[in-house]
Amino acid sequence: MGPSAVSAADSGLEPASFKVRGKALYTPTAKQLVFHNAGARNVLYGGAAGGGKSHALRWDAYIRCLARANYRCLLLRRTYPELESTHLEMVPVDLAEGLPGEFLKSDRKVTFPNGSLLRFGHCEDEAAVGKYLSTEYDAIYFDELVTFTEKQFLMIRSRARSTKPGVKPVIRAGTNPGGPESHWVRRRFIWQDITAKEDPRYRPEDYLYVPATLDDNPHIDQAEYAANLESLPEELARAYRFGDWDIFPGQYFGEWRKDRHLSREHVEHAREHPRVLLMDYGYVKPGYVGWMVHLPEGHAYLEDEYVPVRVSPHEQGVEIGLRTKARGLKRLLYLVYDWQMETPSQDTGERIIETVRRGIRAAGVAVGPRKADKDRVNGWPRFRAWLKDAPDGQPWLTVSPQCKYAARTIPALVSDGTNPEDVDSDGEDHAADALRYWAMSRPSPGGSRPVASQVKPWSLGWLKRMQAPDAGVLGSRGASL
Repeated sequence: MGPSAVSAADSGLEPASFKVRGKALYTPTAKQLVFHNAGARNVLYGGAAGGGKSHALRWDAYIRCLARANYRCLLLRRTYPELESTHLEMVPVDLAEGLPGEFLKSDRKVTFPNGSLLRFGHCEDEAAVGKYLSTEYDAIYFDELVTFTEKQFLMIRSRARSTKPGVKPVIRAGTNPGGPESHWVRRRFIWQDITAKEDPRYRPEDYLYVPATLDDNPHIDQAEYAANLESLPEELARAYRFGDWDIFPGQYFGEWRKDRHLSREHVEHAREHPRVLLMDYGYVKPGYVGWMVHLPEGHAYLEDEYVPVRVSPHEQGVEIGLRTKARGLKRLLYLVYDWQMETPSQDTGERIIETVRRGIRAAGVAVGPRKADKDRVNGWPRFRAWLKDAPDGQPWLTVSPQCKYAARTIPALVSDGTNPEDVDSDGEDHAADALRYWAMSRPSPGGSRPVASQVKPWSLGWLKRMQAPDAGVLGSRGASL
């Protein structure tokens, strides 16, 4: 067992069951044992419904409390009704079956003969966090973590402290995917892509995810449970049955699948394939620049990205040019940009797009501008079409793993509360906006002509073929050769 887990000698936990005076009170599944024995500071258990998450959390707290004298645990649900219908109802059952302890329901806590204590609580709003900041705990548990905000999690987690010799404070959580706060849970525990700028103290090795599904739990009627899950809407059924973290209620791009749209390894396509720059300008808020490769068979590949924050337009242009040149490219097919970049800069009076292009040219790269069609009503369906499968069974659009910002933010976007046909612009929509501009600058997937091998790349004939009328380019606004 890991250093943070309870030993069999201390707690009575055996590989098959937890026993008190020879009676088995808790028989963990193989996945629950992995959870109980994990040594990481922050451990998330579950994923799919039916894996025994709440049961495992409560019993992990029991075991730790019985293993050490004066141990302190806190177990939370987001709301009191949720707490009452799960843990508070089950504690009397656990005690009746032989768990040594006393339940003080009015205080919502269980006390144990060795002086240890398990307290239950809820956190209905941000103000409720203050109730838990004056006490230190050796272990803190979050049941259905995706119902808590990241701020609540981080603030309450800070109370996991201990001065007891040999005690390593831990955070344990259980959840299904699909809750309103699943995006941050996914980033911390599943993707582990929190940057030093976002959280200087984040270390991936401190976070562990133990996935479990209905199939891992032999203590329930799996067939009946599965049938109930399959009666849910398709997206929720997949999330709860298989623990699919790519989907959640209100998600705007439900077509996105990490295992299909995000390539496992970066693909370096030939320089002869045309590249397009897509740009959503930002200064205080992040901007987004993407390098899109147009492949002969009609597919597209987002091969690289640049996410500037508080970088001047000229510096952005220079960086874009240098990155393009580093890829062995001296010219790009076109740059599709937000027409708000037509605004003159307050510093120079020059249009922002021209300042950016001047920076790109300074790095020795040529690219013509194309003003974006910002039609949101038609733009989002056009982008969605690129997420669908081509006749060869692969998505029309795939993304390099180097494009971490796009891969993180696009599946996290939700529908606007008042207009479900649009993206909620309060989310990180910069990459999605840039991709929408690109999609509107191209035909629908499958409309691009293959480039004949006998046409020399970047010749006039090659450029005309790539910008043919049926590709929706030649003759359009801002088209340039």
